[in-house]
Amino acid sequence: MKLPQAFLDDLDLRELRQYAGEQFITGELADVWEHLGYYPVEVRMCASRGACDDRLYAICQSVAGSGRTLKAVRQYVVSQLYQIATDPDCNLLSVLFTGIYVGEPEDLLNHWRGSDDIFYPTTGLGKKIADIHFLGGYDTEDVVQQYMAKHFKDAP
Repeated sequence: MKLPQAFLDDLDLRELRQYAGEQFITGELADVWEHLGYYPVEVRMCASRGACDDRLYAICQSVAGSGRTLKAVRQYVVSQLYQIATDPDCNLLSVLFTGIYVGEPEDLLNHWRGSDDIFYPTTGLGKKIADIHFLGGYDTEDVVQQYMAKHFKDAP
C-alpha cells in the first residue's frame, strides 16, 4: 500500500510535536494513527555504518526486514534502547512513520527546526538510518483509506 509522502511527513511532525507536548493527535486522525500502528512494514537500511553510534546502528540493522507491524518495530527498538541506555528516560532513536531517525523525539524536533535546544546530544542527530515502507493493512485499512480519500487528492 502506497501512502502519500506528504501524509507520512505530516504524521511524523505531528507525532514529534505530541512528544514535545505542543500538539496532540486527536479525532479522526488519532484513529488513523492508531490503525497504522498495526500495519505490517518493511524496514530498509538507508545509511551506512558510522552515520551514528554503532550500537544504535546495530539496533536498526536488527529490525531490518519485513513482516512486523509498525507498533512491533517501535516496541522492539525501545526494548533494545533500554538495554544500552545510561538514562532510561532517553530514546536515542525515534521510530516515525517514514523511518528510524537518530535522536530523542524532542531533540529531533528541535534539530529539524534549527534550534540548539538539544537535551541528549548524539552522533548523527537527525539522520535517517532506516526507511519504513507500509506493506498494507489488515481489517483497519478502510479507516485509513477513508481518511486519505477525504484529505489527500493523490490517495490510492
